[in-house]
Amino acid sequence: MSERILHLVLGATGLGKTRLSVALARVYDGCPVLVLDRIQCYPELAIGSARPTSDVLRGTTRLYLDDGPLSPHGPIAAVPGIDRLLLYLRQCLEDGTRALVIEGGSISLLHELLARRGWSSGWDLRVTAYTEQSLAAYELAVGERVERMLGSRIRRGEVRTLLDELADLWDDPLARKHAAGILGYQQAIDLCELNGLNPRELTQPTGLLWRGNSPH
Repeated sequence: MSERILHLVLGATGLGKTRLSVALARVYDGCPVLVLDRIQCYPELAIGSARPTSDVLRGTTRLYLDDGPLSPHGPIAAVPGIDRLLLYLRQCLEDGTRALVIEGGSISLLHELLARRGWSSGWDLRVTAYTEQSLAAYELAVGERVERMLGSRIRRGEVRTLLDELADLWDDPLARKHAAGILGYQQAIDLCELNGLNPRELTQPTGLLWRGNSPH
């Protein structure tokens, strides 16, 4: 029987996991990329979770551990998330899938995955682990990504931002509660609640002053 390739791509945010995953998917005849991320599952949080655009993913299939709305249940937990991954791996083996790429960034999901003995049974497992070569360069790159997410260097309305996402879910109590547990959204929510603001106000030009004075 020919080998079944399972390529696991690991690394922190902003190191290029998606770029490599897309390249591998194309090498392996357009095989799927399954994402081990608890937040990217939800389109409502696409900006804050750095969900890749369709242009970046062109010609490939990207799969997530959940496809429902953020509200009412919130981000998928590690145990059911890995349960779904393992079920998908079994289905792929049964269907004769020759290659699959797993892109992993969530620490809780990876811990749970590694706790499952024999999880990669039936596959030829290959691992690529990214680490930052320069801490200063990495901090600069991540800082620039955060600025883009917040829209700090753009004119209002040019692109959608994390603050636009937060404003859209603000009136949904459950969605706001779940977003409050996510880095980035949490700080913006704290700022709004502390100062009696609606996040829509943070998307306006004066919002730059509020964010600049925020202790977060």
